Amino acid sequence: MRDDDFFGNDMDDIVRQFFGGVNGRRSRKRENFEEDEEIEEDEEGNKIEIVDLENELHFIFDLAGYDEKDLGLEVKDKTLIVQVKKKGECKMQDYLSKKLCRGETIKKTLAPYLDIKNFKHSIKNGILEVKFEKK
Repeated sequence: MRDDDFFGNDMDDIVRQFFGGVNGRRSRKRENFEEDEEIEEDEEGNKIEIVDLENELHFIFDLAGYDEKDLGLEVKDKTLIVQVKKKGECKMQDYLSKKLCRGETIKKTLAPYLDIKNFKHSIKNGILEVKFEKK
């Protein structure tokens, strides 16, 4: 007896419902908060957490190993561009050194209802949060 015979397509449906649907995107509503939280992946597989509040939208990026001096952040043509790269010598284990010194660029297209001229950001312990006000 194969697993397919026992579970059928129902197991696929259960897994799809639990983990989300299309292209790794997952959306969920927190029960104790009045916000929507969504987790997306960009083309390179970087996870972007999006928290949608009434008057603002937050993008949260996991940039482990990087801090403020390694960060370049700009909005260009309605696209948020996050660039990180270790500056100077990378004195750490080889596998980390290669990744952090090479750096990465993450791009996210912004919705037209966001005020893209005024945004704030903070980075702490490798977690970057970028906040945009809604128009």
